[in-house]
Amino acid sequence: MHPFFEQIREDATPQQLLEPVYKNPLLFTLGTQWRYSNSNYFLLALLIERVSGKPLASFLEQHIFQPLGMRVTRLNDSRDVIPYRVSGYNWLGEDAEKQPAMISGYHGIKNVLQNAIYISQTRTWAAGGVVSSLSDLIKWDSALRNNVLLKKESHVRMIQPGKLKSGTAVPYSFGNELFEIRGHEIAGHQGGGMAFNTTLLQFIVDSLTVIVLGNQTTFPSRQTAIHLASFILPDLDYATAGAKELKESKAITELFKSVLQKAKDGKVEPALFAPDAQQTATFINQTGPEFLTSKGALQSLKLADEKIEADKHIYTSGPSLRGQLWFGILK
Repeated sequence: MHPFFEQIREDATPQQLLEPVYKNPLLFTLGTQWRYSNSNYFLLALLIERVSGKPLASFLEQHIFQPLGMRVTRLNDSRDVIPYRVSGYNWLGEDAEKQPAMISGYHGIKNVLQNAIYISQTRTWAAGGVVSSLSDLIKWDSALRNNVLLKKESHVRMIQPGKLKSGTAVPYSFGNELFEIRGHEIAGHQGGGMAFNTTLLQFIVDSLTVIVLGNQTTFPSRQTAIHLASFILPDLDYATAGAKELKESKAITELFKSVLQKAKDGKVEPALFAPDAQQTATFINQTGPEFLTSKGALQSLKLADEKIEADKHIYTSGPSLRGQLWFGILK
């Protein structure tokens, strides 16, 4: 097991968190590749503390949270009494015994929702250790969009792709994942841990922001945010966007069919999904049997849409059931 998981209950200083980083060589030469890393946020926080001469929590409170009226938001401290603070939960499925108990909390009972395990707040620190609320995050989003917190040029840099030395653009900027769905440019971030899963997405041109806060480890907050956005932007919803007469791919259609059939038995393989989306398989396996069984037998399935957006190949398929269900794969 990775040492991080063995030590998640133990308090640590920022310097201790970064010790493994100091001991290892860089994965690649600066500017030649990119890779998301929590440790870089620890390093950024140390720089903030050194330049400001203040602890990170004090700096954030004085320069961001207090000026914006974000009264609940703070760097997490479990000793604080916060009105309406929610508890975090974790779902233990059929494979619960395959995960180390210190991570899953497994104690012999499967298919049950339980309180999430304890994690030292020092382990998340600058890489996910902030406590907030929906109303405070609305203030945060408004401050960014209206240039209250940052100059306009700075916010623009936050929502534009970073670039390598070669000039190649990468789908990440200052704290934002960047992607596009059906022509809608999106900046934001999904994050989770062993208790929570949250997403904030800014639909840049559409002047729309969707915030989803979930207090369950495998809750699909990002997918939920996109679905909620489709209520305002209907063309995000494949079911209402209209099928296009494009070249049918038999292999993709069969893959869709296989996923749908396995979802009915709760046996979708996580390996079918990208590394950062494998929680989707967990969610499908938890909800698929109950949801799909009530829809009856699969009658037919046809590839409805096939398009290319940037470097992604997107397929959409519509199965015929007693009800209607649509889903897609990004390749």
